[in-house]
Amino acid sequence: MSSTSKNPGPLARKVQAAIAGTVQATPAKPARPEPGQPKPVATNPAKATEPAKVKPPKPEPAVVVTAPPKPPERKCQPRWTEPDKQGDLVWEQPGRDELTETCQNVSEIPTAEPNPGLVIHGRLVRVFQGWNNRPMLVLEVPRATEQCAGKKRRRGVRWFPWRYDWPVTAETASRRSTAANGYRGMNVWLTIDPDKLAESEETWRTAKAELTQWHAALAAKKAAKIAAEVDSGGAGS
Repeated sequence: MSSTSKNPGPLARKVQAAIAGTVQATPAKPARPEPGQPKPVATNPAKATEPAKVKPPKPEPAVVVTAPPKPPERKCQPRWTEPDKQGDLVWEQPGRDELTETCQNVSEIPTAEPNPGLVIHGRLVRVFQGWNNRPMLVLEVPRATEQCAGKKRRRGVRWFPWRYDWPVTAETASRRSTAANGYRGMNVWLTIDPDKLAESEETWRTAKAELTQWHAALAAKKAAKIAAEVDSGGAGS
């Protein structure tokens, strides 16, 4: 064997060193799985769960406190003792639309203390509505004697609405309020004065007859208006 094969020269050693470095740097390929074995499944590291976001509650709507509606103002109504706004002016107490067909009775008036009913007697008076001359009935009564700071006040006369279909007797009663025109008033019981019962009966008969005539005149006026409309329609056709 020659000395050249045992001791390679410098060039040969560089070539051998380069070949050895290439082989070491080349990574080994992963071994193929044998048939029948499952392939490895890549797994991702578990992610940290974030806490659920909690929505803040919606603010409740503000409560709007409104004042209770004011009751309708009770105002006196003008009436006259004669048709066409003639005669004396009478201021009727409010509440005619509150009257019912069935009146009350004096037996319903409380008498026990400490709150006995305040009873005021009066007489029937015939009056007329201003805008259509309709005859009406009112009960004319003296004002209740009321105490204010130890002094009596508000004397005079009031006129309360009355119905035609109420019996003209001393037993007929009506519980009414004297509140009107901003005055707080009080509750009273109204009855026909027994000493003026005959006068009130005559007033009722007179007013009832005038009311019947008023309704008849109103019906005739409506019939004439309808007839005039029919005649004008026929003339134009």
